[in-house]
Amino acid sequence: RAGTHNDSNSPPYAYPWRSVVQMFALGREEGHTGSALLTFALGGESLHADTTRDGRSLYEMHFRVVAWERESGRTITLDTTRRVSRAQPVPVKEGLVSWLEIPLPGGVWQIAVRVTQGDDSSGAYALRRDVIVEAGSTLAVSDIVTGLTGAATWRGPDGIEFPVNAMASWPAGAAVELYYEVFGLPARQSYRTTVDVRPVNPKVKQSVRIATTDRATGPVTPVRRSLGLGQLPPGQYRLEVTVEAGGHRATRAQTVTVTSPQ
Repeated sequence: RAGTHNDSNSPPYAYPWRSVVQMFALGREEGHTGSALLTFALGGESLHADTTRDGRSLYEMHFRVVAWERESGRTITLDTTRRVSRAQPVPVKEGLVSWLEIPLPGGVWQIAVRVTQGDDSSGAYALRRDVIVEAGSTLAVSDIVTGLTGAATWRGPDGIEFPVNAMASWPAGAAVELYYEVFGLPARQSYRTTVDVRPVNPKVKQSVRIATTDRATGPVTPVRRSLGLGQLPPGQYRLEVTVEAGGHRATRAQTVTVTSPQ
């Protein structure tokens, strides 16, 4: 426990990278489908690239992930090196997008991740303390993976590609793509879904609410939706998905940022 806790403290990088790191809990313990999806957008000005013989830019990055489940004391670690080859270097004001997945049993996990390029004085770091992989068989919903049309695609657990928005921001007027999973319902059982997008700033009055009646496809129901943000001004919003069936209710939330049009 002490070793994991110390490893999870924010390292004192002298030169922290400009980065956006997101973590999403998917699947559940039953069926051994639980996992965490980690997405990265790493600032182009921070990264070093080697030049290959054919003139391409090669980025080599080391990822260290430590997941700790407080109740049981379980610790799961992942050390991996990723190499990304590009025809041109990443522009200074853009980010290099990457992601990885780590299998997890059911529970409430604290996940810390470091990304470096062989230099302990610089890198990216992120910590999330509430990565919840569902352990029961009752009605539940996974984290909400958010996307943007045209973004790099990740192959979801259902085998279909999804455009993950690693930058975690959407230009005003865009649509946010959603991927999440509903658990604990037999095939063909109906359930009610409510999607709410509410401003974090109480002075902003615009919001979005959509309610639908849906039907489960089995114990794990993958769901994909597209939600227009056209009426929302720039700012931060809480996106909440609530599912209800048979007197039970489950909710997950995610933060989305709407930016001014370029």
